[in-house]
Amino acid sequence: DELDVAAYLESSSPARFAGAVQGAAELVLEVRRRNPGAVLVMNNGLALLPFVSDAVDGLLVEDLYTNCMPGKEPCGPSAAGTTAGKEPPLERFRARGKPVFVLLYSRFSERRAKWVRRAAERSRAKGFLPYLTAPTLDRLGVVDPFSP
Repeated sequence: DELDVAAYLESSSPARFAGAVQGAAELVLEVRRRNPGAVLVMNNGLALLPFVSDAVDGLLVEDLYTNCMPGKEPCGPSAAGTTAGKEPPLERFRARGKPVFVLLYSRFSERRAKWVRRAAERSRAKGFLPYLTAPTLDRLGVVDPFSP
């Protein structure tokens, strides 16, 4: 469901999945070649960016500032190391004038929590476009849950 799988496979079993990132990048490039007028927004897949930045029009990123899984566990801020590892390639992509859409996960009861507010503020400060959603992805909420 996202292009991160290629990097995960390569890192988890390099001998077995060698070239998975390059193969996924070639897939994206082929989609662009066959659909030159389409708007392509890639979901995650940050390891592919060095190969496909010119071919995609935007980037959607999950778990950058918030982390949540379907179920009953509360959502919360992403680990600092996760954020620190993802921000630089996103900033480079954004500097090319291309949009970065950030999904901020929270349960309905958490939507006005301080950590959600900080995640939205940090997204905007980086020039990213934050969207609030539930962990089940069954609704896309307001861009700014704190606006009147």
